[in-house]
Amino acid sequence: LEDTTYGESLGYTDHHYRSAIAYKPEDLGVETTLLNVILQHGKNKLTPVAILAPVNINNVEIKRASLHNAKFLLDNDVHIGDTLEIIRSNDVIPYVLTVIPGENRQKLIFNRCEICNSDIVYREPDLFCSNKDCTGNLARKLLDSVRSLGIEELGLPTIEKMINDLGVTNLLDIFNLSVQDIFELEGFADTSAKKLYDNIHQIKKSPINDYQILAALNIAGIGKGLSKILLESYNINQLCELTIDQLT
Repeated sequence: LEDTTYGESLGYTDHHYRSAIAYKPEDLGVETTLLNVILQHGKNKLTPVAILAPVNINNVEIKRASLHNAKFLLDNDVHIGDTLEIIRSNDVIPYVLTVIPGENRQKLIFNRCEICNSDIVYREPDLFCSNKDCTGNLARKLLDSVRSLGIEELGLPTIEKMINDLGVTNLLDIFNLSVQDIFELEGFADTSAKKLYDNIHQIKKSPINDYQILAALNIAGIGKGLSKILLESYNINQLCELTIDQLT
């Protein structure tokens, strides 16, 4: 926007300023066959991911691409065996541009969660596991929490092992793990267990911003960006006491 004062008043997300847009060259699409669709757990919802016949785009082999959400599957009548036109959005992220019906099509059916075997429900535009305690969603929430606090060495596979093998259910459980607990996880030896333990507890010795703590609580819709904005006016204790009108 030419009006920079007004533009600055719109603020920004963690990703971009709200007063500007970037125009980039049109990406070249490449066609490939949809072999399967799997559901990837997020913090709350399930995201359909396309498993593709490998295709090369700009010297990069593409085997998977996001299908956005369940409504995209319905609106585009996606079936296994269809031809998908794929681009590398911004030359990085594989993106499904168009869906072309194939000759031998197989209907997509999603009834049960592959992790906890609970019913899958559709609430437009997304699919959800009906089990609020599903470990698939829990693992993603805990991953987001540790990333918010700056713990980079703890990845999703290890968090999943902590949940399944050590009974971890929340962020505090992770901090209460001993070196021996981590050592008992598959794939860990003495040195790697001690290294991960030290990495987890390093944040106790380093300053942690309040916005990181608020973001790590995994309140729906409250990420780092909004946490910073909220804490410009209130501290965390004060936020707990605010009414709905005050928050609005």
